[in-house]
Amino acid sequence: MKVMYLMGSVWMVFTLYMVPALLLLDVARLAGLPIRNGVLLAATAVVCLLVYGYWNYRHPRVEHIEIELDKPLERDITIVAVSDVHLGDGTGKRALRRYVDMINAENPDLIVFGGDLIDNSLVPVIRHRMAEELSMLKAPMGVYMAAGNHEYISGIEAVERFLECTPVKLLRDSVVTLPCGLQI
Repeated sequence: MKVMYLMGSVWMVFTLYMVPALLLLDVARLAGLPIRNGVLLAATAVVCLLVYGYWNYRHPRVEHIEIELDKPLERDITIVAVSDVHLGDGTGKRALRRYVDMINAENPDLIVFGGDLIDNSLVPVIRHRMAEELSMLKAPMGVYMAAGNHEYISGIEAVERFLECTPVKLLRDSVVTLPCGLQI
């Protein structure tokens, strides 16, 4: 199943980028540019782009950004913001463990997931007991999440039930006011 998922995903993304690349080459030819081996050129560019994207996806980097607020807080707050983890057949429990370790290493006061924590299905997430890893997230002010389109693809109600077994609180059309006055 995982092999079919990976093959289908790679083929879909390759096609998604290859079609515009070929259209761009056709426009260049119409403009009179002499382009030889256009399909090979486009395929090479797309493969390089996909390898680069995959490398960056598997090797996330931490960026520290300082944000000044008009309303001063009692003390500085460390917020870790994460998005597009896509847990499932593509991003498994071992990768999640690495991400949780990276997040906890920042000693965050607050963790915020910006959507797409789950990929297309909850089945592999539940099968591999990824709630265990998510339960290792540590943030005294809480762990919150806004749903992305993949949570809806996976079935938002099922995602909601799954997250109840974790420290992640799903925010749907709601606002949370933290003790320090910060609102999410």
